[in-house]
Amino acid sequence: MKFEGVIFYSFLSLASFANAQTTTNLGTNSGTSGNYNVHVGNNAGQSSTSESSFNTFLGFESGKSNVSGDSNTFIGNGSGINNNSGSHNVLIGAGAGRDILDGQFNTVVGTAAGLNLNASNNTFLGFHSGINTTTGSSNVFLGFDAGYRNLNGSDNIYIGLRSANNNTSGSRNVMLGRNVAHNNTSASNSVMLGYQAGYFSQGSGNVFLGYEAGLNETGGSKLYIENSRNDIPLIFGDFGANVVGINTKQIPSGYTFAIKGKAIAEEIKVQLQSAWPDYVFKSDYNLKSLDEVKAYISKNGHLPDVPSETTVIESNGIELGEMNTILLKKIEELTLYLIQQDEQNKKQQQLIDRLTKQVAILTKS
Repeated sequence: MKFEGVIFYSFLSLASFANAQTTTNLGTNSGTSGNYNVHVGNNAGQSSTSESSFNTFLGFESGKSNVSGDSNTFIGNGSGINNNSGSHNVLIGAGAGRDILDGQFNTVVGTAAGLNLNASNNTFLGFHSGINTTTGSSNVFLGFDAGYRNLNGSDNIYIGLRSANNNTSGSRNVMLGRNVAHNNTSASNSVMLGYQAGYFSQGSGNVFLGYEAGLNETGGSKLYIENSRNDIPLIFGDFGANVVGINTKQIPSGYTFAIKGKAIAEEIKVQLQSAWPDYVFKSDYNLKSLDEVKAYISKNGHLPDVPSETTVIESNGIELGEMNTILLKKIEELTLYLIQQDEQNKKQQQLIDRLTKQVAILTKS
C-alpha cells in the first residue's frame, strides 16, 4: 500500500490539476491549456489554447499542433500531430490521421491509417487504410491497405485486404473482397463483391458479383455474375447497350436478351407490336384462290408470306412473335378455304338430293 501511495503521489505531482482551464496533462511539454482536455505524452496537445476543449490526446506528440479543435480522441505516437482546428475526430494508432488540419467527424484506426488525411466524415480501419487520402470525404475503408492510393475519391466503401488498392480518384464505389478492383485507378459508380472481382478493371459503372467475377474486364458499364475468372460469365450485361446474356456475351444487334443453350419455361408471353391478323376475315381481304396458291408453291417452294428455308438460315432463326402471326394468318386463310369448300359441298349435296328425287320418280313411272 505504501508503494502504491508513492506512485499515486508521483502522478499527482506531474499532473497539473490546478489550471483554471481544467486540463489534465502528463509529459514533457504536454499542453496545459483548454477546457476538459487530457494530454498524456511528451508534447501531447502542446499547442492547445483556451479554445480547445474536451480532447483526449494520448501518446508522444499526439495532437501536438491542435489549437482550437475540440471533442477529439487521439491515441498513439504522432496521432493527429498536425491537427489545428479539426473536431470530433477519433484517431487511434501510430501516425493515424497525422495531417488532419481542420477535418471533422473522422474515425481512423490503424498504424498510419489516414496518414495524409485532411477531410471529413471518413472511417478508416486497418494498417495503412486510406493512408494517401487527402481531400476525399465520406469514405469507409476497412482492411490492410484498403483504399491505399485514394487521394480525393469520396463516398466510397472499400472492405477487404488491399481492396481498391490503386484507385486514386474514383467516387461512389462499393468494393468488398480481397484485392477487389486492385488495378483500377479511377473507377466510379461501381459495385464489386468477391475475391479479386474486377482485378484488372479500368472502367466505371461496373457491377461484378462473385469470386473473380469480371477479373479481366477492362470496359465500363458491364455486369458480371460468376464464381470464377471465366471471361464468359453465367450472366453478362451491358448497361450502356441495355442488353443481357446468359452464358454468352454475344447479343445480336437489335436484341435485348440472349441465351446460349436450351431454355424451358412454364409460360412465355409475346407482346406483339404488329397487327393481329384478324383482318383476314374482313370482307375486303384479298384471299388468293387455291389455283394461285398452287402456282406460287410450284414456283417458290413455300407458302405465300411464309419465309423460305434459305431466309430462315440466313437470318439465324425465326422471330417467335412474327412467325406465330404468320401461322395464324395461314390458319385463318385455311379456315376461309374450308368454309368455301363447305358451302360448295352443301350446294352439291342439295343438287344431288334433287336429282335423287327425280330419279326415284322416273323409276316409279
